[in-house]
Amino acid sequence: MPERAPQVASIVAVATLALTSCTGPTTSGADPGQRPTSTAPETTAAAVDKIRVPDRLITELRDAGPVPGIDQDLLRLDLRDARNAPALADAPVARALLVTDQEFWTAKQGEPLGPDPVHQVFVVTPNAQWRRIPLDDYGKFHSEPVPTLSPDGRQVAISEGGNRAMVVIDLATGEHRRYPTPTRDPVFVQWSPEGDALKFVSRNKAVSLGFELDLRTGEVSETAYGVVGATYLRSRRTVLEVGADPGGAGVIRRYRDGVRVGAQPLEYPRLLGLSPLARRYLAFGHDSTKRTRAQGDRDGVAVVDPRDGRLVGLLTADGFRRTWTYPATWITPAVLAVVSSRPGTVRVWNVTTGEVRRLAQFRNRGMHVSLASEQVAALLRKGRR
Repeated sequence: MPERAPQVASIVAVATLALTSCTGPTTSGADPGQRPTSTAPETTAAAVDKIRVPDRLITELRDAGPVPGIDQDLLRLDLRDARNAPALADAPVARALLVTDQEFWTAKQGEPLGPDPVHQVFVVTPNAQWRRIPLDDYGKFHSEPVPTLSPDGRQVAISEGGNRAMVVIDLATGEHRRYPTPTRDPVFVQWSPEGDALKFVSRNKAVSLGFELDLRTGEVSETAYGVVGATYLRSRRTVLEVGADPGGAGVIRRYRDGVRVGAQPLEYPRLLGLSPLARRYLAFGHDSTKRTRAQGDRDGVAVVDPRDGRLVGLLTADGFRRTWTYPATWITPAVLAVVSSRPGTVRVWNVTTGEVRRLAQFRNRGMHVSLASEQVAALLRKGRR
């Protein structure tokens, strides 16, 4: 685990415990017509200590240059340029490419802070224009507001921390709505694919099941799964959860309308991680342990096929932990956006070809970035023309 501020470290530690302590049934769901990416899990699920990933499934965390046709201003983003940007309420935007704030630990690391990082969230449009969201205009926010952008880039959800609330801001109007929540400090926030719900868990109770907020009605319900290891699949009706069976081997559990309908063993049973993202494949960040590292395990972003548990690829590098890299969103069924927080780099990784390209670059370190998948997809299409 990289060096983290105490609050962040405690969240990740407790969330990891939640993943490894879950139990559930395991049933095979392999697709016999699927072209193999590695070894069939039916022959390996019992080998709990299968750890070392073959070189052919590894992609190094380095890019081949910028995305073709990308706006060059996206490659030199700087919070200092945002100081004089208009506030969102004064100059609304139709949609955002990303929202960002600077992690609070940067001050403790002796790194240069941007303008008022604790009290502002920043918006970057698809044409690299800045907008500011002064948080004091919308409520009393925790030092980590965890801004999370909707898939279409039209709304941003922000945790109001100790006030037990989520605030959702419409970027086109600057207007907002405040939703009371039953828990303090919502974290691990994720939008539903339809953009009509948010799931989250309490910072201090990450081992709990978590909650889902219906943005149409304001109603909050408890989830049937652990939020830190779960993600929506195509709609809010279907959820995939990464966890472990009683023996500690990794499984992917599937839920339909809140009911568990099956589980699939992972080919690499120790390859577990937090905050998964699903589309055709399932991606999550993986931190190795001291014991598994000694056996060849590597930190990285893992991608597996949820239908049969096979490993599709592992994005990794020497010193991976120091980059604070995490999966941000799926752009297409095969293209995943990943953010390296410490150097402030946003990349897109084609998990089937292994190509990695740079989408955006900050001149600031310690950036928390949330991307709008639909807007990134539009930029990639534009670059191919």
